[in-house]
Amino acid sequence: FGEASGRLRFTREGFSADALGVRFDGQPASLSLAAGRFCAEPAHVFEASLSGSFSPDSLLALRPELHWLEPYLAGRSACALDFHVPAPVAADAGASAGSRPVEASGPQLRVRSDLAGTELRLPAPLRKAALDALPLDLRIGMPLADGSIDLRLGQLLRLVARPGASASQFRGLAAFGGEPPFDLPERGLAVRGSASVLDAPAWIAVASAGGGQGVALDNIDLVAGQLRIGERGL
Repeated sequence: FGEASGRLRFTREGFSADALGVRFDGQPASLSLAAGRFCAEPAHVFEASLSGSFSPDSLLALRPELHWLEPYLAGRSACALDFHVPAPVAADAGASAGSRPVEASGPQLRVRSDLAGTELRLPAPLRKAALDALPLDLRIGMPLADGSIDLRLGQLLRLVARPGASASQFRGLAAFGGEPPFDLPERGLAVRGSASVLDAPAWIAVASAGGGQGVALDNIDLVAGQLRIGERGL
């Protein structure tokens, strides 16, 4: 961040800074901060939000392990990033036998955008023209090695995952066209659901470009209305 300007309020119980004018990745943005009693949610001890028009490269720079996506993303879109740190809770608080896991108890980052202005150059069904909108809602539980990923791309894709400390520890489930079952594979990425078009050869090329250093595929059970090979549909 650079060139921050705005008002800061603070007391013995916390502080807040609302809509500070800042520059992020060379572009104007708005940054808000809150701590202590100034947090919007009583269960949080710190909150931060950043909004502006950002390029994919500027956001991917925050996560070095995602740099491989840079050739497949181009443009700039309005984005809102929200980060919070929850207040410490007792180890047994909120636990009950047989209950499903709830929101991660650690810090969480949420990224939202309609992706209008950003081109997705990934193969179908994840290819998108810059003029088209595709709602993005990404939640990342931190620290990432012990946290979680919950990604929604409109009604097209839902991805839930436990990243682990390395690609070999990644466990995830990608569901096209519907909600995924809750259970994750023991290792790697499982792909489920249905898509109108699938460019299978192009996806094989994307996977091969990783040189075997990326996330392993556990299994694929995907129904495609049309299989595309190059410019031809089958």
